[in-house]
Amino acid sequence: MTYFIFMWLNDGAVAKRKFFWTESGYLQPFMWSNFVRRIYSTSSKGWLQRQARDPYVKAAKSQQYRARSAFKLLQLNEKYRILRRGQVIVDCGAAPGGWTQVAVEMVQRKGTVIAVDLLPMDPVPGATVIQGNFLRSKTQAAIKAALEDKCVDVVCSDMAPSFSGNHIADHAKSMVR
Repeated sequence: MTYFIFMWLNDGAVAKRKFFWTESGYLQPFMWSNFVRRIYSTSSKGWLQRQARDPYVKAAKSQQYRARSAFKLLQLNEKYRILRRGQVIVDCGAAPGGWTQVAVEMVQRKGTVIAVDLLPMDPVPGATVIQGNFLRSKTQAAIKAALEDKCVDVVCSDMAPSFSGNHIADHAKSMVR
């Protein structure tokens, strides 16, 4: 029989330690040092260090945006004035909700923002959040119901496919579909 012990590490990561019964009848721990080393791989450490230094991550935290990508939409809007007060906006691939937050700010009370994503997402005040695949008829019906016969002014999306680590396959996935 196998047993697992979970540990919560200082940075919020969860480590799972595996134990199993040996033939001699005592509990043998999984090689803990190798497990921890794998959790904190070089690429993970590099990503954490980049996040800690990134000015957009810091700004997103201080301005209470859910993601640093909110600044991408703010910069696009500053240059092209895509989002304006009173518009109807559908945000496809909305999770975690940074773009939805910006859209709600831009359209103010007179506008409508509908956020759609496959992943669950915390509600954004001023937006309607729909969980589902927008290619499915059930999700499309929910979007139509939320629109209340209004025409959509802007469809925005910051979607990307899930990456596997295989650069050739990932590139092909990102270009097709």
